[in-house]
Amino acid sequence: MDPHFDWIAVGSGASGLASALWAAHRGLKAIVIEKAPVVGGATAYSYGGLWAPNNMLQRAAGIDDSDEQGLEYLRFLSGGFAEEEKMRMYVKEAAATIEAFAQLGVSFRMIEGLPDHYFPGAPGSLGLGRTLEVVPLPKKALPDSAPALLESPYMPGGVSWSDAIKMGRARKSLLLGSGKPRACGVRLCGGSRIGGMVASQVYRKRRDPFDAIAGDKAPARRRPDRWC
Repeated sequence: MDPHFDWIAVGSGASGLASALWAAHRGLKAIVIEKAPVVGGATAYSYGGLWAPNNMLQRAAGIDDSDEQGLEYLRFLSGGFAEEEKMRMYVKEAAATIEAFAQLGVSFRMIEGLPDHYFPGAPGSLGLGRTLEVVPLPKKALPDSAPALLESPYMPGGVSWSDAIKMGRARKSLLLGSGKPRACGVRLCGGSRIGGMVASQVYRKRRDPFDAIAGDKAPARRRPDRWC
Protein backbone atom coordinates (compact mmCIF):
# COMPACT_ATOMS: atom_id res chain seq x y z
CA MET A 1 0.00 0.00 0.00
CA ASP A 2 1.25 3.47 -0.89
CA PRO A 3 2.01 5.15 2.47
CA HIS A 4 1.66 8.70 1.13
CA PHE A 5 -1.68 10.50 1.44
CA ASP A 6 -2.84 14.10 1.27
CA TRP A 7 -5.64 13.62 3.81
CA ILE A 8 -5.83 11.20 6.74
CA ALA A 9 -9.12 10.77 8.61
CA VAL A 10 -8.79 8.94 11.93
CA GLY A 11 -12.13 7.35 12.75
CA SER A 12 -15.04 6.44 10.47
CA GLY A 13 -17.88 8.37 12.11
CA ALA A 14 -19.68 11.19 10.33
CA SER A 15 -16.83 13.69 10.79
CA GLY A 16 -14.09 11.35 9.58
CA LEU A 17 -16.06 10.08 6.59
CA ALA A 18 -17.31 13.50 5.58
CA SER A 19 -13.85 15.04 5.69
CA ALA A 20 -12.31 12.19 3.67
CA LEU A 21 -15.08 12.20 1.09
CA TRP A 22 -14.85 15.94 0.59
CA ALA A 23 -11.04 15.77 0.37
CA ALA A 24 -11.32 13.06 -2.27
CA HIS A 25 -13.94 15.08 -4.14
CA ARG A 26 -11.48 17.99 -4.24
CA GLY A 27 -8.82 15.77 -5.77
CA LEU A 28 -6.78 14.86 -2.69
CA LYS A 29 -5.58 11.35 -1.99
CA ALA A 30 -7.49 10.37 1.16
CA ILE A 31 -7.43 7.52 3.64
CA VAL A 32 -9.83 6.55 6.45
CA ILE A 33 -8.26 4.77 9.43
CA GLU A 34 -10.60 2.88 11.78
CA LYS A 35 -9.43 0.66 14.65
CA ALA A 36 -12.78 -1.18 14.90
CA PRO A 37 -13.69 -3.99 12.49
CA VAL A 38 -16.79 -2.02 11.42
CA VAL A 39 -17.42 1.47 10.03
CA GLY A 40 -19.63 4.07 11.69
CA GLY A 41 -18.11 5.22 14.98
CA ALA A 42 -20.35 6.93 17.51
CA THR A 43 -22.56 8.29 14.71
CA ALA A 44 -23.97 4.81 14.08
CA TYR A 45 -25.33 4.79 17.65
CA SER A 46 -27.20 8.07 17.22
CA TYR A 47 -30.50 9.20 15.73
CA GLY A 48 -28.38 10.83 13.02
CA GLY A 49 -30.13 14.20 13.08
CA LEU A 50 -28.59 17.33 11.57
CA TRP A 51 -29.69 20.83 12.62
CA ALA A 52 -29.33 23.37 9.81
CA PRO A 53 -31.37 26.59 9.72
CA ASN A 54 -32.35 28.10 6.38
CA ASN A 55 -31.54 24.92 4.46
CA MET A 56 -32.39 23.96 0.89
CA LEU A 57 -35.23 21.61 1.87
CA GLN A 58 -36.96 24.39 3.75
CA ARG A 59 -36.69 26.68 0.76
CA ALA A 60 -38.04 23.97 -1.56
CA ALA A 61 -41.01 23.47 0.79
CA GLY A 62 -41.71 27.20 1.04
CA ILE A 63 -40.80 27.37 4.74
CA ASP A 64 -39.74 30.85 5.78
CA ASP A 65 -36.43 30.86 7.65
CA SER A 66 -33.25 32.92 7.67
CA ASP A 67 -29.67 32.85 8.91
CA GLU A 68 -30.43 35.67 11.33
CA GLN A 69 -33.40 33.80 12.80
CA GLY A 70 -31.28 30.68 13.27
CA LEU A 71 -28.55 32.79 14.89
CA GLU A 72 -31.09 34.33 17.25
CA TYR A 73 -32.11 30.84 18.38
CA LEU A 74 -28.49 29.80 18.92
CA ARG A 75 -27.93 32.89 21.07
CA PHE A 76 -30.88 31.79 23.20
CA LEU A 77 -29.52 28.24 23.52
CA SER A 78 -26.03 29.44 24.45
CA GLY A 79 -27.25 31.63 27.30
CA GLY A 80 -24.46 34.06 26.55
CA PHE A 81 -21.65 31.51 26.87
CA ALA A 82 -20.97 30.75 23.19
CA GLU A 83 -18.71 32.83 20.96
CA GLU A 84 -20.63 34.97 18.48
CA GLU A 85 -18.15 34.31 15.68
CA LYS A 86 -18.50 30.54 16.02
CA MET A 87 -22.30 30.71 16.08
CA ARG A 88 -22.29 32.83 12.94
CA MET A 89 -19.94 30.38 11.25
CA TYR A 90 -22.18 27.44 12.16
CA VAL A 91 -25.30 29.09 10.78
CA LYS A 92 -23.47 30.09 7.60
CA GLU A 93 -21.87 26.70 6.94
CA ALA A 94 -24.49 24.18 8.16
CA ALA A 95 -26.95 24.67 5.31
CA ALA A 96 -24.12 25.00 2.77
CA THR A 97 -22.66 21.68 3.95
CA ILE A 98 -26.01 19.93 3.58
CA GLU A 99 -26.30 21.24 0.04
CA ALA A 100 -22.73 20.25 -0.84
CA PHE A 101 -23.19 16.64 0.25
CA ALA A 102 -26.60 16.47 -1.40
CA GLN A 103 -24.86 17.36 -4.66
CA LEU A 104 -22.48 14.46 -4.03
CA GLY A 105 -25.40 12.05 -3.74
CA VAL A 106 -26.34 11.96 -0.04
CA SER A 107 -30.15 12.25 0.15
CA PHE A 108 -31.66 14.24 3.03
CA ARG A 109 -35.20 14.84 4.22
CA MET A 110 -36.85 17.01 6.86
CA ILE A 111 -38.03 15.26 10.01
CA GLU A 112 -41.71 16.16 9.99
CA GLY A 113 -43.30 16.91 13.32
CA LEU A 114 -39.99 17.80 14.98
CA PRO A 115 -39.75 21.50 15.89
CA ASP A 116 -36.84 23.25 17.55
CA HIS A 117 -36.71 22.05 21.16
CA TYR A 118 -37.81 25.39 22.61
CA PHE A 119 -40.41 26.28 19.98
CA PRO A 120 -42.48 28.42 20.20
CA GLY A 121 -41.25 30.18 23.31
CA ALA A 122 -37.63 30.86 22.34
CA PRO A 123 -36.68 33.77 20.10
CA GLY A 124 -35.73 32.62 16.62
CA SER A 125 -37.23 29.14 17.12
CA LEU A 126 -39.06 27.42 14.28
CA GLY A 127 -41.71 24.72 14.16
CA LEU A 128 -40.49 22.73 11.16
CA GLY A 129 -37.69 22.04 8.78
CA ARG A 130 -34.42 22.66 10.58
CA THR A 131 -33.70 19.13 11.77
CA LEU A 132 -32.87 16.76 8.92
CA GLU A 133 -32.01 13.10 8.53
CA VAL A 134 -30.52 11.02 5.76
CA VAL A 135 -33.15 9.17 3.73
CA PRO A 136 -33.32 5.48 4.80
CA LEU A 137 -30.86 3.39 2.86
CA PRO A 138 -31.56 -0.22 1.82
CA LYS A 139 -28.75 -2.46 3.03
CA LYS A 140 -28.60 -3.95 -0.46
CA ALA A 141 -27.47 -0.54 -1.75
CA LEU A 142 -23.97 -1.44 -0.58
CA PRO A 143 -22.14 -4.25 -2.39
CA ASP A 144 -20.39 -7.08 -0.62
CA SER A 145 -17.09 -5.27 -1.16
CA ALA A 146 -18.16 -2.40 1.11
CA PRO A 147 -16.83 -2.33 4.68
CA ALA A 148 -19.15 -3.71 7.33
CA LEU A 149 -21.25 -0.99 8.98
CA LEU A 150 -21.80 -0.80 12.71
CA GLU A 151 -25.30 -1.83 13.81
CA SER A 152 -26.58 0.09 16.82
CA PRO A 153 -27.92 -2.06 19.69
CA TYR A 154 -29.91 0.92 20.97
CA MET A 155 -32.20 1.55 18.02
CA PRO A 156 -35.24 -0.62 17.18
CA GLY A 157 -34.78 -2.17 13.76
CA GLY A 158 -36.65 -0.57 10.90
CA VAL A 159 -37.63 2.61 12.77
CA SER A 160 -36.32 6.04 11.75
CA TRP A 161 -36.62 9.25 13.73
CA SER A 162 -39.48 10.31 11.46
CA ASP A 163 -41.20 6.97 12.07
CA ALA A 164 -40.89 7.34 15.84
CA ILE A 165 -42.55 10.75 15.75
CA LYS A 166 -45.36 9.52 13.50
CA MET A 167 -45.97 6.66 15.92
CA GLY A 168 -46.46 9.13 18.76
CA ARG A 169 -43.06 8.71 20.38
CA ALA A 170 -44.27 5.40 21.78
CA ARG A 171 -40.79 4.55 22.97
CA LYS A 172 -41.77 1.52 25.05
CA SER A 173 -43.65 -0.17 22.23
CA LEU A 174 -40.84 0.61 19.80
CA LEU A 175 -38.21 -0.92 22.04
CA LEU A 176 -40.39 -3.97 22.50
CA GLY A 177 -40.31 -4.35 18.74
CA SER A 178 -43.97 -3.80 17.89
CA GLY A 179 -45.34 -1.86 14.97
CA LYS A 180 -42.22 -1.66 12.85
CA PRO A 181 -43.17 0.16 9.65
CA ARG A 182 -40.52 -1.34 7.40
CA ALA A 183 -38.27 -4.37 7.22
CA CYS A 184 -34.98 -4.40 9.07
CA GLY A 185 -33.10 -4.57 5.78
CA VAL A 186 -32.89 -0.76 5.85
CA ARG A 187 -30.27 1.47 7.44
CA LEU A 188 -31.84 4.29 9.45
CA CYS A 189 -30.90 7.13 11.77
CA GLY A 190 -27.14 7.29 12.38
CA GLY A 191 -26.71 4.13 10.32
CA SER A 192 -28.30 5.71 7.26
CA ARG A 193 -26.12 8.79 7.72
CA ILE A 194 -22.99 6.63 7.59
CA GLY A 195 -24.34 4.32 4.90
CA GLY A 196 -25.48 7.24 2.77
CA MET A 197 -21.99 8.71 2.67
CA VAL A 198 -20.40 5.35 1.95
CA ALA A 199 -22.89 4.54 -0.81
CA SER A 200 -22.95 7.92 -2.49
CA GLN A 201 -19.25 8.57 -2.66
CA VAL A 202 -17.27 5.45 -2.01
CA TYR A 203 -19.03 2.60 -3.75
CA ARG A 204 -21.20 4.07 -6.51
CA LYS A 205 -20.73 1.99 -9.66
CA ARG A 206 -21.29 4.71 -12.25
CA ARG A 207 -17.59 4.44 -12.98
CA ASP A 208 -14.72 2.43 -11.61
CA PRO A 209 -13.57 4.58 -8.67
CA PHE A 210 -9.95 3.91 -9.50
CA ASP A 211 -10.40 5.70 -12.85
CA ALA A 212 -10.39 8.97 -10.96
CA ILE A 213 -7.20 8.00 -9.14
CA ALA A 214 -5.57 7.22 -12.46
CA GLY A 215 -6.27 10.76 -13.68
CA ASP A 216 -9.65 10.43 -15.41
CA LYS A 217 -10.74 13.86 -16.67
CA ALA A 218 -13.10 15.86 -14.44
CA PRO A 219 -14.44 12.93 -12.39
CA ALA A 220 -17.90 13.60 -10.99
CA ARG A 221 -17.04 11.69 -7.81
CA ARG A 222 -13.99 10.32 -6.07
CA ARG A 223 -13.62 8.06 -3.10
CA PRO A 224 -11.07 7.72 -0.34
CA ASP A 225 -8.28 5.60 -1.79
CA ARG A 226 -7.97 3.25 1.16
CA TRP A 227 -9.74 1.90 4.21
CA CYS A 228 -7.56 0.60 7.03
